[in-house]
Amino acid sequence: AGAPPPPPPPPPPLAPPPPGSKPRGMRRAGVAAQDAQKAAAQEQQQQQPPAVVPAKPMKQLHWVPLSAAKAEKTIFRAVAKHGTESLTIAEEFHEEIEEDFSALRVTPAEELKEKEEHEENDKKTKKKESVGICDTRRQTNLEIMLRQFEPDAAGVALAVYRLDPVRRELNDDNVQALVDAKLNEEEFGMAREYYAAQLGEVSEDDDEDGKDEVKTKDAIETRKKEKLQERLLEKLLPAEALVVFASNVPRWSSKLAAMITLRGFEDARSEIDKSVLTVRTACAEVMNSSKLELVLGAVLSVGNYLNAG
Repeated sequence: AGAPPPPPPPPPPLAPPPPGSKPRGMRRAGVAAQDAQKAAAQEQQQQQPPAVVPAKPMKQLHWVPLSAAKAEKTIFRAVAKHGTESLTIAEEFHEEIEEDFSALRVTPAEELKEKEEHEENDKKTKKKESVGICDTRRQTNLEIMLRQFEPDAAGVALAVYRLDPVRRELNDDNVQALVDAKLNEEEFGMAREYYAAQLGEVSEDDDEDGKDEVKTKDAIETRKKEKLQERLLEKLLPAEALVVFASNVPRWSSKLAAMITLRGFEDARSEIDKSVLTVRTACAEVMNSSKLELVLGAVLSVGNYLNAG
């Protein structure tokens, strides 16, 4: 018998893929990923509310931009799942929002008027002088504080003197600012000396309106103080004027403390009422609890049993 025939040769190898191409499996995965990104982008676009352009120029809010990946992890992503209605402002509110947050454009006439007012205020400030009651830094800090007050320095001192119980002149932030300012006895001492010296320079002849009237000693003294108050407001820097007028308010620090107490009384009482109600409720629960009675009875029984041994 002859030898068996040789086996057939192996098939030729497959041709390598062209440069830059990907295998078929990877190409399919890449197409699927692209389709998923497109679907996510379309879903995100559908969830975004329609763009609305205000009718007026608006004040800009300086948002911190977030990437899409970071935005996905925020609460806004959860809000968007409820639909675009949750991110859309109803039309009836557009006008109100535009009125409250529109960027006010200053006309040339208004700008000129504002500039003139600033120049006038600068002139008035330059005319005023420091009498050495406060140092420069102290003056600056007090004047920054006083910009938040409606009344002048004399009005502030008068409001503290009267305690201003209905917040007519000073709001709560004003009172707290005066407490934090901590006007001290050293400043008050210099202020009182200055005030007494200035009051001594005001003569009765300065009162042009009532020269022919017969006045009592108290009336004359009151008129001199009113005249001096006008002069000091014109002459002194606001910070030192405040110290001068405050120095004439008896127990300044105590009055400020009383104002804080009066204004916080209702809130404090409300908190105390809540605590008292909690304690009363707890007491009622203890006194009316049948389960607690059973527990205490068991404790008593065990104690009596132990004592009997």
